[in-house]
Amino acid sequence: MPEHFDDLRSLRKAMAQALAEDRRDRGRMAIVTDVLVRWHHDPNKQVRYETLDISEGGMRIRSSCALLEGMTGRVRLSLPDTPTIDRPAMVAWSRACYDREGRIDHFEAGIRLF
Repeated sequence: MPEHFDDLRSLRKAMAQALAEDRRDRGRMAIVTDVLVRWHHDPNKQVRYETLDISEGGMRIRSSCALLEGMTGRVRLSLPDTPTIDRPAMVAWSRACYDREGRIDHFEAGIRLF
């Protein structure tokens, strides 16, 4: 394959990454509040989480347990002076957060809204 195709692929990949990073930073607000989720695997149970930040397309939440990437459910969030958000959602990523002794303190997850 000609060398310039590899250069184009690298450029396209770098541009996509830059756009994704820009999209993630745009409109993100540090709002700490409760959010309720009904996961599709257990729709009769409503789980309460704490938001860490919110954007138009999703939110970062704090959880006491790990959430599986790809898990789907329905998010319900009420903020003052705004309509209630009630939308389908999916776990985009999940990670453990550690304390100073190296023990897991809590988990965070990125929730994508649809």
